[in-house]
Amino acid sequence: MWAQSFTIDTLYFQFDRYDITPTNKVELDSMIGVFTSYPSYFVQIYGHTDSIGSDQYNLELSRLRAREIALYLVDQGVDLKRIDYEGLGTTKPVGSNLTYRGRRMNRRAGMAIVSANDLVLPSQLATTAAIAEEPVEEEVKAGPDTISCD
Repeated sequence: MWAQSFTIDTLYFQFDRYDITPTNKVELDSMIGVFTSYPSYFVQIYGHTDSIGSDQYNLELSRLRAREIALYLVDQGVDLKRIDYEGLGTTKPVGSNLTYRGRRMNRRAGMAIVSANDLVLPSQLATTAAIAEEPVEEEVKAGPDTISCD
């Protein structure tokens, strides 16, 4: 048995939030058929944050982001045994945390498909890896280390 893995999508989050937006739901829903059709596929979810706040706070926020995606997939019928998730905090930025745009790019969760048996081609996946819409609220500096989600 062999395995291969590749990134299929990136979901973006608002500052200090871990709730799944309607845009994210559309992207996640587009993957449900893949899991139904290919039972040997597994998903790995990695949550990330910008650098505002303490390392401990950001690690927990990133874990909650990844967990919310995992729970959403389970709610849609994907077996929890096929999902692995982890929060990575600020350890793997894709943008500069010195700029608003960079911080926005770092507030994300990445997902990868892992196949233990079959050759998986990216063209088999019907996903739309697009940056979510611009935030409508201004970015604010983090207050006390609390995680809130309306």
